[in-house]
Amino acid sequence: SKLLLEIKKIFKENEIDGIVVGNPLNMDGSLGPSSQSARDFAKNLSKDVTENNPCTIGFLNLVLAANSLSK
Repeated sequence: SKLLLEIKKIFKENEIDGIVVGNPLNMDGSLGPSSQSARDFAKNLSKDVTENNPCTIGFLNLVLAANSLSK
């Protein structure tokens, strides 16, 4: 996707080896549709960047950070 291409460009230009992705949990801490979307995005980003970007050394430090007040 266009977003992944832009992120990969930023990674390469800045030699980034980690990223934090917000994980919008429900107020009770449970997972909802937005949380699943964030988790899917993080998984795809990690896989795409580490497999297809020669500037990485085989891994991406990726953290899902709880973010209860977003949609």
